[in-house]
Order: sequence, then structure tokens, then C-alpha cells
Amino acid sequence: MVRNGARETISSEELVPDDIVVLSAGDQVTADLLILGGSPLEVDESLLTGESEPVPKTVGAVLLSGSLILGGNARASVLRVGPETFAYRLAAEARRFSLVTSEIRRGLEKVFTVITWLLLPTALLLTNAQMQDQGGWAGAMGSGRWIPAAVGAIAGIMAMIPLGLLLMTSVAFAVGGLRLARQQVLIQELAAVEVLARVDVLCLDKTGTLSSGSIVFDALHDAAPVPAGGWRAALEWFGANAEASSTAAAIGAAFPAPRPHREQASVPFSSARKWSSVTFAPESPAAGTWVLGAPDAVLGAPGSANAHSKAAALAATGLRTLALAHLPAPLPPDATETGLPAEPGAGYAADLP
Repeated sequence: MVRNGARETISSEELVPDDIVVLSAGDQVTADLLILGGSPLEVDESLLTGESEPVPKTVGAVLLSGSLILGGNARASVLRVGPETFAYRLAAEARRFSLVTSEIRRGLEKVFTVITWLLLPTALLLTNAQMQDQGGWAGAMGSGRWIPAAVGAIAGIMAMIPLGLLLMTSVAFAVGGLRLARQQVLIQELAAVEVLARVDVLCLDKTGTLSSGSIVFDALHDAAPVPAGGWRAALEWFGANAEASSTAAAIGAAFPAPRPHREQASVPFSSARKWSSVTFAPESPAAGTWVLGAPDAVLGAPGSANAHSKAAALAATGLRTLALAHLPAPLPPDATETGLPAEPGAGYAADLP
């Protein structure tokens, strides 16, 4: 973070509103922030919304606590900390316990409510009848015969409470829970058995929170001829800034470069474009422009059907597949708005599982 004009590292508990924090790939957002400047961010909000796709955030957008920065670098101002943050309020709502809605339990509550109101006058009448059998109120109280009268009244009242109904309902729920446990289903409330019995369609959503989220380089596949050695220099440059994204970190681990080639121009990655690029000087061994990104965005040249098919086959196996294409000339100035030219030759596809 930046405080009093100096950059320093502090714990998240020491953040206060209006502090300036520096964000980069891999950072966990611990407070609600307002982006002030920097490159566009790719943010993982799956912990908050359940959406596994990265969300682009630009200047002026609000970053909620609990988010994870996947790519980009930016500066942001602290808006809210501690109990006032979105994640804290969300966790407080999740901790609040509420019973599962159960029609059977609701019906039992109505039955017991009616029985409770009926027991009050019935108890008085039964007690009076028992006392009369013992010689009346005065005689029973004076002779001590009120004790068997009270015992008889209490026994009669207890018999009117349908304890067996509640017991049988609980036993039925427990048996259902045991049967579901044999199918490796965890029941946290007995009434959940009834709720599940009413389900017609069960939808499951895998948001990516069950995996580690780490990415490693797998393999490189030649799809078309490119300048010899140029592709390695390009990948070394893309992987040199490991803080840009987890993908860049994986490429950098596979193609380390103590001193990557100096670029002439570059275009940062954007989720809207789905690609980034670097242009090297003509005298460089990797002369020209190298574009790295999603195959559907990069492999747009006529005659690249073979590269498209290879990329599709790799993606079908579950691998995150990237395409590296080469242009002999720099990109047009309006390439970020109009898209890539229709003539780049497809080079290599890098698998990042």
C-alpha cells in the first residue's frame, strides 16, 4: 500500500478508509476498494457470486472484499473495512441459522397448538372430576386424598398429548437420513429428507472453488511454420511479468528468461479482446509482432483451419489452450478497437491445464 507518499507492506487489519493500496495478480481483496488507476483488472468473484468467469474491472469500479485479482495491476482507495465490508455482512447472513421449511413440521405445530388450547379447559374439568371422586374439594384437601386425585388428573392429561405422533415422524425422518447416508448424502436437518422428496430437478454448479486454481504449462504444439527461435523469445517476454496473470506466471515458469528481449510496442491483455501482443524491433531475432490469446480470437486468418482444429481438439480435453500467432509487421494503430488483421499466420498452441 501507499501511505504518506511511501510504499509499505502492512496487515489487512491495519487498513483504514482512504488508504491507497497497490493490486496485482494473485492478491486477495480484504476490504471494499475503489479503483483509481492502472491497467484493467481481471477479478475472480466466485466466492461472492458463485460466478467462475473472471470479471473485468476498470477505473471507477468497486472491488468487493473476498475477490481475487487474476490479472492486471492497479491502485485503489479503501472504501470500507472490517464489519462494514460486503464479505463480512455476507458471512454474517450465512451464519444466521434458520430452519428448513417443512410442511410436515408446520402441520405438527398446528396440531400441537390446537391440542394445547384444548388441554387447558380439559385439564380443569378432569382435575375437578378426580377431586369429586375423592369426596369433593373440601374433603379431599382435608383428608389428604387430593394426592391420588392429582396423580389421576396428570395421567389423564399426559395421555391426551400425541407424543407418539412426534416420535413416529422423527423416526421416519431418521430412517430417510440413514438411507441417504448410504448414498453418500449428508443430511444436516431431519426435515431436509422431506424437502428432498419433493425435488423433481437437482441442479449443481461447479464454480472452481473445489480446486486449487493453480495453472502449469503442459505442452507446445506446432500448428504452422514461424520464424525459428522467435516463438521462444515471445513466450519468454509474455512470461517475464509473472504478476500480470496466473497464465503469465505459468509461461514464465516454463520459459524463464533472465533478460527478456526489449519490446518496441505491446498491447496488454483484455478479456474483451481475449489477446495480448508484443512487437519486437526488425533487428531482433524475434522481429515482428507476436499475439497470444484465445484461439477463436487469434486464429482468424484464412487457411488456419488446421490450427483451429488442433486448438479445438486440445480444448476438448479440458486444457486451457492458447494460440501464439506471428505478424511480420506491427499491429495497426486501431487494432485494439477493430481487431486483429485477417492475415496473421498461426504459430503454436500452448496448453495450460
